[in-house]
Amino acid sequence: MYNDGVEQELARCEDEIVLLGRKIDELGVTNSLVPYLTKYAIIRGCGAIEQAFKSIIVDYCIVNCNVQVINYLENKISRSSMNPSYENICGLLKELDDNWHRRFKNEVNGHSNANLKTSLSSLVQLRNEFAHGGNPTASIQDVSTYFSDSRVIIYKLDTVIRTL
Repeated sequence: MYNDGVEQELARCEDEIVLLGRKIDELGVTNSLVPYLTKYAIIRGCGAIEQAFKSIIVDYCIVNCNVQVINYLENKISRSSMNPSYENICGLLKELDDNWHRRFKNEVNGHSNANLKTSLSSLVQLRNEFAHGGNPTASIQDVSTYFSDSRVIIYKLDTVIRTL
């Protein structure tokens, strides 16, 4: 990955999810703390993916920009709340550079793991369900898989932006 800061944050998040999985295994899945630990993993994972996709785009675009463009990018992208859905990532890329958009879609759609988009969607849906008062029922293993697959999408995004 070209963006070291994003790579480090994603690695920290993955480490946390692994530790949560171990703790859940120790406690046993019927322990009353397990749903809270899983919900934390959902929020942590989805938040890391959201920050990663926004940071990759903004960090690349602000190089050699004037202050006004930097302010716009930071306000429009970095400081905004935006679910990291595949559709939102594609939409933002299309607004910035249609070549990025097309190439990103080709990279994700051409990946050998056909579940990448589904995993990202599941992670976002779980976060939204919890954020709006619901009670997501995914396991920590599900969250870990969704995060790992979503991380591949972030790598594809980073590669597309840095190699055009």
